Amino acid sequence: MRPFLWKTLMAAVLCALVAVVLDLTLTWRAAGRQFERYADLHVIRAGKAAAEVVVIGNSRARYHYDARVIAARLGRPCYNLGMIGYPLLDQLGKLRYYLEHAPEPALVVVNVDAASWRPLARDTIIQYEQFLDDIRDPAVLDIVRHKTGFRPLDLLPWARYAGFPEYVLKIATLDTVTNVHAGFVASTEVLDPVRARQVTLPADALSGLDGYLEALRAHRRRYWPHARVAFVETPFHGSDSLWILRALEPRLDRATEIVVPVDLSWTGDPTLFMNRTHLNAKGAAHFSALVADSLRAKGW
Repeated sequence: MRPFLWKTLMAAVLCALVAVVLDLTLTWRAAGRQFERYADLHVIRAGKAAAEVVVIGNSRARYHYDARVIAARLGRPCYNLGMIGYPLLDQLGKLRYYLEHAPEPALVVVNVDAASWRPLARDTIIQYEQFLDDIRDPAVLDIVRHKTGFRPLDLLPWARYAGFPEYVLKIATLDTVTNVHAGFVASTEVLDPVRARQVTLPADALSGLDGYLEALRAHRRRYWPHARVAFVETPFHGSDSLWILRALEPRLDRATEIVVPVDLSWTGDPTLFMNRTHLNAKGAAHFSALVADSLRAKGW
């Protein structure tokens, strides 16, 4: 019995050692690189995302704000922290992670739209790969640990990559993304004119606004107290009113927050959209230039 137990123990130790080596090798090989359009923790942790202007928001932030255009027009480095499919509390978790690896920015651009605060938290993990790069970090773990789909074994070396062979292959072959620039995702898709109808917004879309602001401000006071906040409303196809910014205006903390209006006369052009709720790269360049110019007009 003792030889069997000894062999079992040695096998377990060997497996653990192999897992640690594999995990460290993948981490080393992936450092500073991005392999999925939404998985940029390696870039952030390597210090390559440091910027004076940071954008947070959902998928419309990720697709609408071309960090290169904003940086060029403001003369300040910009990074896009948008999260595809995740609302405010998760976006703030990613911002917290960013602040662990980069100085506090001067300005946080907060994307707002009808989906920004509905709901305040998501209970299911989508695009799990975006968390694998540093899932043991407390800020990242706080995003996923209470969600359906979280696997506690992913906190162990190598185990986090189990079930994602395509992602591992991309790291092993250094197959990095080519359409992501400082967090911004550039899409070449064009909205089918047949589908180019105005998006109808829900009547109760503003019902969560006050709770949204309370959560955002609490996070700012704790983690980035010196940064200013700029609220920008991203357009859907056919948007003709900055109705969210109008609702925000009387609620602003004038000492730390501003609203940044942009012209909407172009939102009926389907060639600037990839679908009815997201801009393509051409539309993002146009929109980002408008945002930067509006920020400049307000002293930035």
